[in-house]
Amino acid sequence: MMVTLKRFCARVVFSIFGIWLLGVLALGCSGGGGDPGQEAEGYDTAAARVAAQDLVLGSNYSGNYEIYCMAQDGSNLRQLTNDPAYDNWWPRISPDRTKILFYRTPAGEDGSYVLADLMVMDADGANQTLLRAAGDDGWAMQAHAEWSPDGDELVMCGTANEAVHLFVTNNRGTEVRQLTFDGTWNCDPSWSPDGRRIVFNRCAGDCGENKANLEIFSIPLSGGQPTQLTRNATADYDPYYSPDGQTIAWLEHTDPSQWCIGDRCLGTWSIRLMNSSGSNPRYVIKDEQINSKPAWSLTGDRIFFHRFEPAATPSRWRIFSIQPDGSNRADIDPFGSGQSEYPAN
Repeated sequence: MMVTLKRFCARVVFSIFGIWLLGVLALGCSGGGGDPGQEAEGYDTAAARVAAQDLVLGSNYSGNYEIYCMAQDGSNLRQLTNDPAYDNWWPRISPDRTKILFYRTPAGEDGSYVLADLMVMDADGANQTLLRAAGDDGWAMQAHAEWSPDGDELVMCGTANEAVHLFVTNNRGTEVRQLTFDGTWNCDPSWSPDGRRIVFNRCAGDCGENKANLEIFSIPLSGGQPTQLTRNATADYDPYYSPDGQTIAWLEHTDPSQWCIGDRCLGTWSIRLMNSSGSNPRYVIKDEQINSKPAWSLTGDRIFFHRFEPAATPSRWRIFSIQPDGSNRADIDPFGSGQSEYPAN
């Protein structure tokens, strides 16, 4: 979960209990915007779809965070949300590409999972619908919601106390089922393409200084004993299966001692790959910069991510793509200023 690092670059890191926390096939991704207070009461399938060649992303280019749609080369940009009362971020496209999941927080509080509402909207930005309000079920935070491969369920992490756990709900955010019970940290979940397993990060024992014991695990959807996939001396975040299920991309806090501001250090962050069994770990990009949140293309031939170069002028988060072998890195950011984050295809 790169939100803490990301928001520290933009303003300040916040934490929970000492752990860093917290185009178109038919009508197209045209700018929209519905009633953000509408309750989730049987929303209809929209005709609009996000095209397979399009991305969604978040940016504060307009002054507060909004969600946009664009082609994979950064062209054909369209704004989907437009509400100055809220920051809107973390867009995730449903498998049928008719819906977009996202979080909203009061303006100026982007990245705060403590204050986050989980929302869904049509692919064109219409019918913005509240799924889970901040504090539902007594949770102190909610984070990292992801669609199941069939679109019928969501997986996310949440907590009502110091232990962060994985939960599965239906696609309306109700009928909550807890998946982990170890009393520690479990977050950053996503699904295997066959829908049978969840991959996530968890503290392997004491999380340790710089959360170096935060490792990648997988667990059957039915629950049970998780399988540890990484064993290294770095903190690991944001694991995602490739479309064919053979590979997992994830985010590594490679060197926590770099890019320091006072007594806080941003560190360098890298994107890695491994086989789905945890074997053959290798780097996609490791270049002493801050690379975040890998997102696979639908065809598996590219990885989208956002990137921060602290020494650049001006320094800001921008959207990039790269091939899984680390070649052909491309800056595809559509904006000339502002922070651009969370690309998803």
